[in-house]
Amino acid sequence: MRILIVDDEFLSREKLTHFLSSYGMCDSVASMAEAKILFEKAIEDELPYDLISIDIHLPDGSGLDLLSYCYQREKELLDGWFSKKIVVTGDRDLETVQKAIGYKCDMYMVKPITQKTVETKMRQIWH
Repeated sequence: MRILIVDDEFLSREKLTHFLSSYGMCDSVASMAEAKILFEKAIEDELPYDLISIDIHLPDGSGLDLLSYCYQREKELLDGWFSKKIVVTGDRDLETVQKAIGYKCDMYMVKPITQKTVETKMRQIWH
């Protein structure tokens, strides 16, 4: 499994990488611009990400915009194949949760997260 982690906080990226590395190879970036580059390269190389973890608050834009971007690009380029998308954020606002779901988020996790939470959510998302 190929995993992309997008979070501007270094410790959050490291924690998620630690938690998710048992499921597959993890790439991690701190911005939307970096995420788009890796995302597009993965598709170009015919090795798209299976799972994308996105923080809502990024230094160069909204994680919701990145979520929508990834979904639309997969829809255009991958003939009906879609990665699983998880929003991992400290934002508990109901409106944000609803927007994320509307942008095809498969799972929404509120920080701080634990290994057990990740394991539970991964079982739910891949059942």
